[in-house]
Amino acid sequence: MAFADKLCSYYDSVEVTLEPTTYCNLQCPCCPATRCVYPKGNLPQDHFRRFIDDITQNSSRIIHLCGIGEPFCNPAIYEMISYVPRQAALWLSTNGMFRADQRRLELLRKVHGFIVTLDAVTDDVLHRSRPGASVSRILANVEALLELRRMAGATQPLVQLRMNVFSFNKHDIPGMIRTAAELGVDALLIHRGTAPPELTAVVDMREFEPLPAFVRIDPRLCSGTAEQESEAPQRAPIHADHTLFRTLGCGVPYVHWDGLVTCCRDSKGNLPFGNLLESSYNKIFSWGNLDRIAKVIAGFEERFEKEEYIVCDGCPKFFYNRHKLVRDS
Repeated sequence: MAFADKLCSYYDSVEVTLEPTTYCNLQCPCCPATRCVYPKGNLPQDHFRRFIDDITQNSSRIIHLCGIGEPFCNPAIYEMISYVPRQAALWLSTNGMFRADQRRLELLRKVHGFIVTLDAVTDDVLHRSRPGASVSRILANVEALLELRRMAGATQPLVQLRMNVFSFNKHDIPGMIRTAAELGVDALLIHRGTAPPELTAVVDMREFEPLPAFVRIDPRLCSGTAEQESEAPQRAPIHADHTLFRTLGCGVPYVHWDGLVTCCRDSKGNLPFGNLLESSYNKIFSWGNLDRIAKVIAGFEERFEKEEYIVCDGCPKFFYNRHKLVRDS
């Protein structure tokens, strides 16, 4: 099967990322929002309702509120959370620096799961990646979310901690594991932080064994030894019925605050799928429209000759998968 044909063999993704805002209450030096220029704006509440009605019209979905900004910086975030239908599983990623009174905290019980980023267990280390953040405040908010669940005798919201590992905070991994265990969170996600080469960490996670079951390691964080490469999770074989996003190694469809739909955080929209303010979700993910996108993506050799690049060409996941797909063709 040809590479272009493989890209055309996909269906819509069940999960959608929806960006509530591009504003943030922190200025993290390693964050793309700080290092790059993105259009600033809040997703208006009436547009949010329109997007949610459209996206969930025909099926239950996983809606993930996150993006370039901090979701709680949108003044309408609590109203947005309340509007999402219960059949949709709502996730929200946050830097944990939000403020909420008890009434607003109660509204957060509707969220299926939170991913709260905490890169260190002390402020002096945390400020290297997140100046202005507070370990005590983040932990207090995590405890408040867990207490909501305990008081209701419920199984949600799920609460996961995420640690972005850099060269300057990797020594805090054991402390983060202890903190996560003491809090009783559902998972600790240990990821490689996006940073310049001099700040990028390589960690031999065998130093911290045995790891608790709730710890999940980003394989990219591990050292490049032969033993670890053989132990690292292997990519699943690519099948004809994989979605376009899974085939390319991408995450999920990404709806920007202004309605633009892309396959990733393509802020300049140089490979737009469409815009939810101009077209329906089903029409954007129709066969004809996605066939057009697939053909653009598949023409990477021609692009390289002309030096006309799209956002995928700078993506390491696409680089890996296009070679694999061509090799398997």
